[in-house]
Amino acid sequence: MYQGDGGFKWKVVSIVPSRNLPLKADVLREMGAELVSDKLVEPLNEDQLLEIGRDADIIVMQTAPFTRRVIEGLERCRFIMIARLSTASVDLEAATERGICVANLGPYCRDEVAEHAIALLLGLARRIYQVYQKVLEGYWGAPFMHEEMKKAWVGIYRVNGKTLGIVGLGAIGRRVAEIGKGLGLRVIAYDPYVPTEVAEGLGVKLVDFDTLLKESDFISINCALTPETRNLFKLEEFKKMKRTAYLINVSMGEIVDTEALYQALKEGLIAGAGLDVIGLETEPTPRSHPIYNLPNVIITGHSAFYSPEAMASMPQISMEEVLRVIRGEWPKNLVNKAVKEKFIQRFGPMREPI
Repeated sequence: MYQGDGGFKWKVVSIVPSRNLPLKADVLREMGAELVSDKLVEPLNEDQLLEIGRDADIIVMQTAPFTRRVIEGLERCRFIMIARLSTASVDLEAATERGICVANLGPYCRDEVAEHAIALLLGLARRIYQVYQKVLEGYWGAPFMHEEMKKAWVGIYRVNGKTLGIVGLGAIGRRVAEIGKGLGLRVIAYDPYVPTEVAEGLGVKLVDFDTLLKESDFISINCALTPETRNLFKLEEFKKMKRTAYLINVSMGEIVDTEALYQALKEGLIAGAGLDVIGLETEPTPRSHPIYNLPNVIITGHSAFYSPEAMASMPQISMEEVLRVIRGEWPKNLVNKAVKEKFIQRFGPMREPI
């Protein structure tokens, strides 16, 4: 913090355009904070971030590259608010070492993403897209039972009683599990950071990754993108899955090796995929890639997060987290929980959020 004309003040820097994430300058002013925004907006490089963020106490961002170099150059920063779910653009290890809290939007679109995953699951199991294409071609099912329509029905099966494997049992994964259980699915999960008793309380069985691959009829990816999960699904993993299984990715495209997925789908190693995200080095994979032309894929173009309700909650959650830190509370959606000891050493104690 720094001394302003009125005494003790915080400097809050927002590098998210105010039209996308309006922070309330008047509320911050009442809390003794100055809001600096729209001077530079994303995308930004490291030098620009250092220039605008060097003397900031709090920084609100979305995708800007807060690398180790940038974080080590932030002289006063104690809180980085990521106004999205993904934390991939922030070096969390460096932030933790510097005693900087990092938070994201938490479960702001939990219901939307979970519902989208289940929609893809049902669309694949009931072959909705393929059947609709046959209808557009002029074919119908009962009572005429045309042979062309029967071709679209091959692979349809009952969801009730099948096994749903969830990779990542966080807020979204837990909601997927809840809805899946309502559909009569047996739910298993792979998440090495979730205690067994927590999973059991959800009616979910924790298993190792290989078991999840081998037993699942549907696999829903709901984990964050980290060094551990990047390219988690490669050709070797697809070979372990059932040939009747479907992969659903509503997380980050880089968790799945796109070339391996294309090969697995083309060769029938798995039955199909429902993809809200798809990426090689970065999302999205170019439209010229042949994966878009496969008949056993549904691609929805990174829209799982969206609803008017979710969008309306984004600035509210960001603002609430900023105000918590100014009041001396830990962020509710703190990502790097190991930061607390180092933070207290640098800035003093904090209270649990109300």
